[in-house]
Amino acid sequence: MTPRSKRARIHADLDEIAPNTFIIHNDKVRLVLRGEGVTIGHTFQLVSPRRFGLLGRLKMRGFNVRTLTSRFERLPALPPAPQLGETLYRDHNPRERWSSFDLDYLRWQDIVPITKDDQQVLPLQAGQIIRRRRSRTGGDFFQIEAAKNAGINLLPLSATEAILRGYAQATQDSDIEIDVVAHPDDAYLLPLDFVLPASYLDMLKCTGKLTPEGLLIDAAGWSFALRTFHRLNLRPSLGDAEVEVDTWKEDSAYIDNAWDDDDEWDDE
Repeated sequence: MTPRSKRARIHADLDEIAPNTFIIHNDKVRLVLRGEGVTIGHTFQLVSPRRFGLLGRLKMRGFNVRTLTSRFERLPALPPAPQLGETLYRDHNPRERWSSFDLDYLRWQDIVPITKDDQQVLPLQAGQIIRRRRSRTGGDFFQIEAAKNAGINLLPLSATEAILRGYAQATQDSDIEIDVVAHPDDAYLLPLDFVLPASYLDMLKCTGKLTPEGLLIDAAGWSFALRTFHRLNLRPSLGDAEVEVDTWKEDSAYIDNAWDDDDEWDDE
């Protein structure tokens, strides 16, 4: 086998997209799933209490299973918080729209240019996480760094790196409380009025159902949602609790975690 020059692509034979709800990517797993739940097309709903036994049998037969637990374990961790420093100024280009990551509201806030020495400039801050847009696309992300002679360096970041560094700055002194609304049957509505790293948003979508008002998370998905919030140092205003990790560890024992952090799943 030749050394890998690109990220490995790992195919999920069975992929959990909601608590105990799976998508079948490999029809050969159907034989193992018999008697454990209901299969409609390529969707399998586990109703048997023998979840861990089923995962164990699948692993013994060489199948790759992506569970909500394995999705969670692959979420990128918060980095050290970049330290904020001196105020710096950059010439304003009217064709560009600059935003900073708001540490109070966890979303992008437009940077308003000011007049300095009869010129329009952008007030920036060393260590600040910013986004630059030149069109309606997602934009480019940077961390502001002071250069010699009062200049500015832009450290390029991916969207995920930028948001994670913003969260690290926002929560370095304390966790942040996010609003949730109680619904019947032990469900909670999470208004998605703040920015999340893409992988975290995908994880949370697996725990609930998107509605026009936000993400509605029922009791089955709430413990997964809580673990996801806590990883970002977020605390819901209702229903917060320390999640027992025993079941997560037991679940993980049946998943093949032999790949590296740089590996990716192939869902095609």
